Amino acid sequence: FFFKQKTAYEMLRSLVGSEMCIRDSYREVGNVIGKHAADKGLSVVRSYTGHGVGHFFHQAPNVPHYPNNKASGVMRPGHIFTIEPMINQGTWKDVTWKDGWTSVTADGQRSAQFEHTLLITPDGVEVLTARLPESPPLDFKI
Repeated sequence: FFFKQKTAYEMLRSLVGSEMCIRDSYREVGNVIGKHAADKGLSVVRSYTGHGVGHFFHQAPNVPHYPNNKASGVMRPGHIFTIEPMINQGTWKDVTWKDGWTSVTADGQRSAQFEHTLLITPDGVEVLTARLPESPPLDFKI
Protein backbone atom coordinates (compact mmCIF):
# COMPACT_ATOMS: atom_id res chain seq x y z
CA PHE A 1 0.00 0.00 0.00
CA PHE A 2 2.80 2.44 0.85
CA PHE A 3 4.28 1.84 -2.62
CA LYS A 4 1.21 3.36 -4.28
CA GLN A 5 1.09 6.27 -1.81
CA LYS A 6 4.75 6.99 -2.46
CA THR A 7 4.27 6.71 -6.23
CA ALA A 8 1.32 9.14 -6.16
CA TYR A 9 3.31 11.59 -4.04
CA GLU A 10 6.43 11.26 -6.22
CA MET A 11 4.37 12.12 -9.30
CA LEU A 12 3.29 15.39 -7.78
CA ARG A 13 6.82 16.23 -6.72
CA SER A 14 8.26 15.45 -10.15
CA LEU A 15 5.63 17.59 -11.90
CA VAL A 16 6.19 20.52 -9.58
CA GLY A 17 9.95 20.29 -9.96
CA SER A 18 9.86 20.17 -13.74
CA GLU A 19 10.04 22.97 -16.25
CA MET A 20 6.73 21.69 -17.62
CA CYS A 21 4.71 24.06 -15.48
CA ILE A 22 6.03 27.22 -17.10
CA ARG A 23 5.53 26.41 -20.75
CA ASP A 24 3.29 23.44 -21.40
CA SER A 25 -0.34 22.66 -21.98
CA TYR A 26 -2.61 21.22 -19.34
CA ARG A 27 -2.81 18.14 -21.57
CA GLU A 28 0.85 17.39 -20.84
CA VAL A 29 0.17 16.88 -17.12
CA GLY A 30 -1.67 13.65 -17.96
CA ASN A 31 1.12 12.43 -20.22
CA VAL A 32 3.71 12.90 -17.47
CA ILE A 33 1.58 11.29 -14.75
CA GLY A 34 0.44 8.44 -17.01
CA LYS A 35 4.01 7.55 -17.98
CA HIS A 36 5.19 7.61 -14.38
CA ALA A 37 2.32 5.33 -13.31
CA ALA A 38 2.77 2.92 -16.24
CA ASP A 39 6.51 2.67 -15.54
CA LYS A 40 5.57 1.38 -12.05
CA GLY A 41 2.87 -1.01 -13.37
CA LEU A 42 0.03 1.18 -12.07
CA SER A 43 -2.95 2.92 -13.66
CA VAL A 44 -4.55 6.37 -13.36
CA VAL A 45 -8.27 6.93 -12.73
CA ARG A 46 -9.89 8.85 -15.60
CA SER A 47 -13.17 9.84 -13.94
CA TYR A 48 -11.67 12.58 -11.77
CA THR A 49 -9.38 15.39 -12.81
CA GLY A 50 -7.56 18.39 -11.47
CA HIS A 51 -9.29 21.72 -11.93
CA GLY A 52 -8.82 25.44 -11.90
CA VAL A 53 -9.29 27.44 -8.70
CA GLY A 54 -10.56 31.01 -8.83
CA HIS A 55 -13.93 32.68 -8.36
CA PHE A 56 -15.28 29.13 -8.07
CA PHE A 57 -13.42 26.29 -6.41
CA HIS A 58 -13.98 23.88 -9.30
CA GLN A 59 -13.61 25.76 -12.57
CA ALA A 60 -11.71 25.65 -15.85
CA PRO A 61 -9.23 24.45 -16.77
CA ASN A 62 -9.92 20.74 -16.60
CA VAL A 63 -6.60 18.97 -15.84
CA PRO A 64 -6.80 15.23 -16.68
CA HIS A 65 -4.17 13.00 -15.11
CA TYR A 66 -4.12 10.33 -17.82
CA PRO A 67 -2.26 10.32 -21.16
CA ASN A 68 -3.68 11.18 -24.57
CA ASN A 69 -6.43 13.33 -23.08
CA LYS A 70 -8.12 16.22 -24.87
CA ALA A 71 -7.54 19.01 -22.34
CA SER A 72 -7.11 22.46 -23.79
CA GLY A 73 -5.21 25.49 -22.60
CA VAL A 74 -1.65 26.45 -21.82
CA MET A 75 -0.27 27.27 -18.37
CA ARG A 76 0.30 30.99 -17.86
CA PRO A 77 1.46 33.10 -14.88
CA GLY A 78 -1.45 33.66 -12.52
CA HIS A 79 -3.19 30.36 -13.27
CA ILE A 80 -4.13 28.38 -10.15
CA PHE A 81 -5.12 24.73 -10.48
CA THR A 82 -5.00 21.37 -8.74
CA ILE A 83 -3.20 18.18 -9.61
CA GLU A 84 -4.75 15.24 -7.75
CA PRO A 85 -4.16 11.90 -9.47
CA MET A 86 -5.70 8.69 -8.15
CA ILE A 87 -3.19 5.91 -8.76
CA ASN A 88 -4.49 2.34 -8.87
CA GLN A 89 -2.90 -1.04 -8.47
CA GLY A 90 -5.16 -2.61 -11.09
CA THR A 91 -7.62 -1.14 -13.56
CA TRP A 92 -8.09 2.60 -14.04
CA LYS A 93 -11.86 2.11 -13.89
CA ASP A 94 -13.76 3.16 -10.78
CA VAL A 95 -17.23 2.72 -9.32
CA THR A 96 -19.13 5.29 -7.25
CA TRP A 97 -21.18 3.94 -4.36
CA LYS A 98 -24.84 4.79 -3.84
CA ASP A 99 -23.87 7.53 -1.38
CA GLY A 100 -22.80 9.54 -4.44
CA TRP A 101 -19.40 10.32 -2.92
CA THR A 102 -17.35 7.18 -2.24
CA SER A 103 -15.34 5.93 -5.20
CA VAL A 104 -13.59 2.56 -5.33
CA THR A 105 -11.65 0.69 -7.98
CA ALA A 106 -13.80 -1.48 -10.23
CA ASP A 107 -11.59 -4.51 -9.57
CA GLY A 108 -11.25 -4.02 -5.80
CA GLN A 109 -7.52 -3.25 -5.93
CA ARG A 110 -5.95 -0.53 -3.83
CA SER A 111 -5.71 3.13 -4.82
CA ALA A 112 -3.79 6.15 -3.50
CA GLN A 113 -4.29 9.87 -4.05
CA PHE A 114 -2.45 13.07 -3.21
CA GLU A 115 -3.42 16.60 -4.15
CA HIS A 116 -1.61 19.90 -4.54
CA THR A 117 -2.81 23.33 -5.58
CA LEU A 118 -0.33 25.09 -7.86
CA LEU A 119 0.17 28.72 -8.86
CA ILE A 120 2.01 29.38 -12.11
CA THR A 121 4.46 32.26 -11.63
CA PRO A 122 6.65 34.10 -14.17
CA ASP A 123 9.59 31.99 -12.93
CA GLY A 124 7.93 28.59 -12.55
CA VAL A 125 5.46 27.22 -10.06
CA GLU A 126 4.57 27.76 -6.41
CA VAL A 127 2.98 24.91 -4.48
CA LEU A 128 0.28 26.61 -2.43
CA THR A 129 -0.37 23.41 -0.46
CA ALA A 130 3.28 22.42 0.11
CA ARG A 131 4.24 20.60 3.27
CA LEU A 132 5.80 22.79 5.95
CA PRO A 133 8.79 21.86 8.12
CA GLU A 134 6.36 21.38 11.03
CA SER A 135 3.97 19.19 8.97
CA PRO A 136 3.48 15.70 10.41
CA PRO A 137 5.67 13.04 8.80
CA LEU A 138 4.36 10.89 5.96
CA ASP A 139 3.94 7.18 6.62
CA PHE A 140 6.59 6.38 4.00
CA LYS A 141 10.08 7.51 3.07
CA ILE A 142 10.44 9.82 0.08
